Amino acid sequence: MRPEESKRANRTVERIIMQRGKRPFGGIRSETDVAEYRAFERIENLPQMGFSLFTRGDKRHGFFYHSIDNIDLFEDDDEDEFLRFTHRGKAVTMRGRGLHEVFDAIMDHTLQVLYEYHDGWNSPRPDGAIIDRVQVDSLEDMAAMTAQNMRHARQ
Repeated sequence: MRPEESKRANRTVERIIMQRGKRPFGGIRSETDVAEYRAFERIENLPQMGFSLFTRGDKRHGFFYHSIDNIDLFEDDDEDEFLRFTHRGKAVTMRGRGLHEVFDAIMDHTLQVLYEYHDGWNSPRPDGAIIDRVQVDSLEDMAAMTAQNMRHARQ
């Protein structure tokens, strides 16, 4: 392989890897080097195959667009926004604000990564999107719990 071909191949591989989302802190940071919080990142005009979700405790979940079902976005009486979807046996629920943009990015397949807010981030901008709570549940566990609640309600 010629040097220019090698450089081009390396750039291509690097671009593919970067499209999968970055870890929230990308390594160790000092207390004065705090990351700016962004709820999500999307890549305009470049559809993705899936996206990552980073939750508190640096847990990473991956979702493929072709396996997402039942996506809903709604607001409650307190004006909190909730986004929920199911994916291959998982139910994901997020609470925050500015989630309409996240919903649109999922529908457009341009969402790259989502981040749940925690104390390790700088405070989010007042007008910016925030995901302040995320819950990822097993649909099997949820069905068992629902059946148990129904049995108790019958008694």
